[in-house]
Amino acid sequence: MEEKQKIFLKATLEDGSEMAWGFSLDICDVLGFYGKLNSLEENTLNSKMEITGSPFFTPSWYGYLPKEMSANFHIFLDPARTYSPKLVGYLTHIGPVLLAVHNKDYFLAAELLSRRLDTYMAYEEITKYIVKEAAFSAILTWNYGRFESNSLYSRLGEFLIDALGDEFQELLKHCQFDYDKAIIEKLSKEGALLSFPLVGTDYQEFLSVYENLKVLEAEEKSKALFRNKPLAKSCMDLFDNLFANVQAEPYNPHDSYAIGAYIQDPRFVGHKPEATLKAGYMRATLAKLIRKTNPKQLAYKGKLVRIGGTGYNAKSSIIVQIEIPKNCGA
Repeated sequence: MEEKQKIFLKATLEDGSEMAWGFSLDICDVLGFYGKLNSLEENTLNSKMEITGSPFFTPSWYGYLPKEMSANFHIFLDPARTYSPKLVGYLTHIGPVLLAVHNKDYFLAAELLSRRLDTYMAYEEITKYIVKEAAFSAILTWNYGRFESNSLYSRLGEFLIDALGDEFQELLKHCQFDYDKAIIEKLSKEGALLSFPLVGTDYQEFLSVYENLKVLEAEEKSKALFRNKPLAKSCMDLFDNLFANVQAEPYNPHDSYAIGAYIQDPRFVGHKPEATLKAGYMRATLAKLIRKTNPKQLAYKGKLVRIGGTGYNAKSSIIVQIEIPKNCGA
């Protein structure tokens, strides 16, 4: 394939490191996808036209976002060629989805898809290929784990199920199209890496600690600006790599399937014993599914993924991640 028919998408991360993916466009305007590139020589880009990725996903929306998800995106095109609005729209929006899947934040991948689904559906088969590894976990959290839960028959739900491929369709037939039964059976055999939002965060201590640290950081930034000096260290750095304990509450009088989440106290990182704070709960519909899949497992080790975002209750949005092991069925 000639060089002029290659398209590159580059993500520049907060620490200065870079990642890149490759696309191709043939003479009939059919888009192809190479996947992640091991390296990208700068001289490869010298003759290219550079455009910036859309800011529809930006770290400024989040109170805390891991550095590996904080990135700027640039697309490199052949300046002699004319590109359709549909293609330009796709290329300027697909970068954050690629990065979310690479970093295994599958719930974020679903969030991004939901915001611009028509844009991503313009190249449906490529998008399915990109999100295939994320699809099952995304279905669990998008359709069972969010406060504003949607039906599996929503466009995004149907797209994610379709992305799973023929094997899941066969499982659905085997389960007589009982989606809950099929999902529990798949989860019990294959497990899942699950990123999910917590509910009830406004009533728990962790959010109060987080908000107090945000106030403290704002004060420190103001002092640094007044003194014309750089901020020594961000308070949000304390949230890097915080562990989470996610555990069942079979004794809970309101819901015997309840699963609560405790996150490491950022104020005492490195102290022994390590303190945790109650942060919220897994949504009841997802918790019931997890408990039915693996009733003997009472606790999961996980980590904090991010805080904040957009949409309902964005300020109080706390996302944690756990791994459901393979072959965990009762």
